Amino acid sequence: MVYADAAGNIGYQMTGSVPIRASNDVLGLLPVSGEDGKHEWLGFIPFEALPSDLNPTGDFYASANNRPVGPDYLYFLSHYFQPPYRAQLITDHIRDAQALTPNDFARLQANWRSAINHQLAQALARDATASTPEAQAAQALLRDWDGVMDPDSQAAALSELAMWGLLRRVVEPKLGEATDAYVQMAAYPYMFLQYLLDDPQNLWWRGQRNELLSRALAEAASELTEKGELQTWGDIHQMTFSHPLGSVGLLRPIFNRGPFPTGGNWSTVNSGAYYPDKPYAMGLGPAYRIISDPADWDASLSITPHGQSGQPFTPHYDDQIQDWLAVTYHPLPFSKEAIDAAAVHTLTLQP
Repeated sequence: MVYADAAGNIGYQMTGSVPIRASNDVLGLLPVSGEDGKHEWLGFIPFEALPSDLNPTGDFYASANNRPVGPDYLYFLSHYFQPPYRAQLITDHIRDAQALTPNDFARLQANWRSAINHQLAQALARDATASTPEAQAAQALLRDWDGVMDPDSQAAALSELAMWGLLRRVVEPKLGEATDAYVQMAAYPYMFLQYLLDDPQNLWWRGQRNELLSRALAEAASELTEKGELQTWGDIHQMTFSHPLGSVGLLRPIFNRGPFPTGGNWSTVNSGAYYPDKPYAMGLGPAYRIISDPADWDASLSITPHGQSGQPFTPHYDDQIQDWLAVTYHPLPFSKEAIDAAAVHTLTLQP
């Protein structure tokens, strides 16, 4: 929980019950035997020892599913944290800004820039050998790209496909049949790619860095070329708002909405996450956006991904989709007086 109050305090508090294991020799990554008691839970991390902070010297918190503690933290929390790209971008924007307004935070929540995709694009543009006209055109696009995973961007699509193609070719000689399982581990491979890009002499390159980059570039350009035209990120990266009943064919148009072209990926503040086993259909994104000023709670703004109603035949079932896609907001009154003044409909629940 990241919080602020009307008295000017800001704080961070990790919540939940995190087990302490008698032995954590596999670091929570593998199943263990339960017959000998060696891996039993001894209890939970005491609440007062959970990561927390109040009124930091830096005057703000940036939290984006990143690791909240350093290596000297006494307890084991997890090995699954998101890469630092989103938290770093948020930190940079807030730290370097002056007199931030709600509009500044709205632009930050809409940010689609991916540092890791941009770094890969620069490596492909600088160090890959483009042996086909398609690859040469792709290389030119990547050279001038700003790293923004915009749905209208061809370079964004090239960088994403080249990323997975490169990762596969790097790890497959070692992982073999486990390669698919590895690249489907959500955000984990991003950090491995970071290590590769930061170290041109890394052993995983096997002395074939130029060849591996070149093949990733050529294959991405070839895969994205359809009828002579290079596809954009939004052509292949789309969001469908799915209802459980929408999995039934005849009910799909009643309950589901979409698909809608959209941007972002795992490493952008405006997340456009997806799982590689369903490329590149967006499956995860901002579940709720809110901007609040503790000095004026009634000026709060928010937007949900779909709509307020779960009833597909009401206008409020899907009336927030376009605002969510465009990262625009509706007023969110806070006080009872403001809520009463803004109310348009009343929903009465009867037993």
